[in-house]
Amino acid sequence: MYKDAARWDRLLENAALFRRIQAANAPFVAVENSKMHRFARALVQSEPTQYVHPWQHGHGHTKPTALHLRNLPPLKPSCVVDGRDHALAKLPPTTDRAALRSRTYPGIAAAMAVQWMPVLLDHVGDCPPD
Repeated sequence: MYKDAARWDRLLENAALFRRIQAANAPFVAVENSKMHRFARALVQSEPTQYVHPWQHGHGHTKPTALHLRNLPPLKPSCVVDGRDHALAKLPPTTDRAALRSRTYPGIAAAMAVQWMPVLLDHVGDCPPD
């Protein structure tokens, strides 16, 4: 950050995008993000609802993933497994390292779908027909 001014510019742009998504005119909002450093936290002015880890949802890895939720319940662990490997932190420096580290674990995505779908279906059922 200190050696590359362009990184500060990207931080400001990304923080503005985060705030726009979080403020979306939608009945439900879930913003998934990695654990932010102090500058990003100050810019987005939001604390996560919770942190989830892959090991809570069927994968033996650690990777704190922040969820900023509006009108959705926090995720409950769906399949706690042994193993606390820091696999993504150990990836070698390659051109696709960032993309690999940013992928959502399938177990976390499945927990979101299974646990939040009833909330969404209840909402749709409460809406009057056109």
